Amino acid sequence: ECIHKHFSGIQVDVDEIPSEIKEVWKSMSGILKKFETPATLSEKFISHPYLCYKGFVDCVSVHENSLTVIEWKNSDRVKRSIANTYDAPLQCTAYLGALNATNFKRNPLKKGIIVVAYNDGQSADLFELNNEELKMYWRLWCNRLQEYWIRYRDNTLTDDAI
Repeated sequence: ECIHKHFSGIQVDVDEIPSEIKEVWKSMSGILKKFETPATLSEKFISHPYLCYKGFVDCVSVHENSLTVIEWKNSDRVKRSIANTYDAPLQCTAYLGALNATNFKRNPLKKGIIVVAYNDGQSADLFELNNEELKMYWRLWCNRLQEYWIRYRDNTLTDDAI
């Protein structure tokens, strides 16, 4: 809610931040300054019109003069590499794909960022996905999505497959 408020252009009063997220807010406070406010999109429901998936994109804002999809994560453990963010790059890329198929057809998004904020207040980590990485993660996402739809059709989905 605080991130959404910030990216909606509303000043977040630090004294009004709930105590259970004060350290997370402290963690990301330096990173927030790297993005334009108000954001182009914040906490927006999106769906891919052809590939039939949907979700809520965290944020689309300008970072270093480029419109960027931003995925916010928080963690108890330090994530010093993008590999340690598990499926976050796939999620970010899936949102970018859905947005490019709908809202940004004429001017496609070409950049994704994952920000990991820490529950203990240490400075957040920012992982930028360049064009080559986005292509790689898009292929991985499409493969995973294809597997899902095949298993859905074959009625072989289990809880561990989702």
